[in-house]
Amino acid sequence: MREPEKEALLLGRMTVLQQLLTDGSVDVQRMCWTCSHYRGDRRNTHRCGLMEISLATKDLRTDCPEHELVVA
Repeated sequence: MREPEKEALLLGRMTVLQQLLTDGSVDVQRMCWTCSHYRGDRRNTHRCGLMEISLATKDLRTDCPEHELVVA
């Protein structure tokens, strides 16, 4: 599988997880998009505020040990 396809699948998987979290179907996952350190647009720009680095799509995590849940 080519890298663009892998990245598209990762973003799709994270989108599904986010929706399942929002509607209460699954428990909290420790992924970048639900982390208070995440800075980005969830499409093209990804940045970790904790590590102070830009992330490539392939570097997004779905089980990060440093995850801190965003509190609304």
